[in-house]
Amino acid sequence: MIKFLKNNIWILILLFCFNAMGQNNNEYYKKAIDYASNENIEEALRSINKAINFEGTKASPLFYFHKYEYLIKLKKFELAIQTLNDALYILPNSVLLLNARAEFFFALKMYKKAVLDYQKIIALVKDKELIIYNVKLASTKFLIRDFEGVAVILQLIFKEDPSNIDALNLLASLYIEHSEYAKAEQLLNKVFNEHPSQAFIIVNLGFVYQKKEQHKEAISCFNRALILNPDNPIALSNRAYSKLRMSNIDGAISDVNKSIDLLQSNSYAYMIRGKIYLSVNKSKEACVNFAIAKKLNFSEQYGSEVNELIKNNCQ
Repeated sequence: MIKFLKNNIWILILLFCFNAMGQNNNEYYKKAIDYASNENIEEALRSINKAINFEGTKASPLFYFHKYEYLIKLKKFELAIQTLNDALYILPNSVLLLNARAEFFFALKMYKKAVLDYQKIIALVKDKELIIYNVKLASTKFLIRDFEGVAVILQLIFKEDPSNIDALNLLASLYIEHSEYAKAEQLLNKVFNEHPSQAFIIVNLGFVYQKKEQHKEAISCFNRALILNPDNPIALSNRAYSKLRMSNIDGAISDVNKSIDLLQSNSYAYMIRGKIYLSVNKSKEACVNFAIAKKLNFSEQYGSEVNELIKNNCQ
């Protein structure tokens, strides 16, 4: 998945097998790749446009993907998404392009649009790719609180891959949402024992302890996650909340500020920072952060808490 961070979109590309003949025979395409490898993105874009024009309706999806990639690097986001839309009009069954557009939507928190593209991909892939995209679809549905949809997809995944770590983590997250903390804790401990280097499992376990108001244990989990990944913004924002609950205000504000610096689109972190400011009677600063969390669609992902905080403290 991609993420929107400090006005940049970083792309994590899922590798596919492509028909190399169509790529290698186009000199403009090869020039584009060479220019891009030397960070000459403007010339890479010009060359890939020539490659697309030369091939016409026979242009490979990979050509359009690279055009999209170059536009993203040049921060021409509107042209980038338009490129994907135009390409998918010609090549509606391209998994590469559908995935790129889904991840673009995901980065901008347009989760419902991402779901639509992942659903299209599901109908086009099979075997291991089907499992991968079912996980992506379930993860995105979780973010729009379609928990019933997540449960249905998880059943499909477990039929083929009962030990899928991402699916097991999602199942634990469902248990948390339904306040079944004992089940979540048992499952996460089992997965953690089998995969002790996976920071996201430890973060989720810490979240279970938070729900149980066991903040000392929660902080211990977040500390372990941060040893594995010192710049994990989710571990930092969650640790900030537990520190707040233990009246460690300085530690809480330090953690949440770092979290926001690392991931400026994290609405949850702004909500936590607002709560920290409320705890020290800085209502104005608190309300600014609640407003940012609301603008970042906190409610769609986490529920109505920010709206209630604004209603009770910012009127």
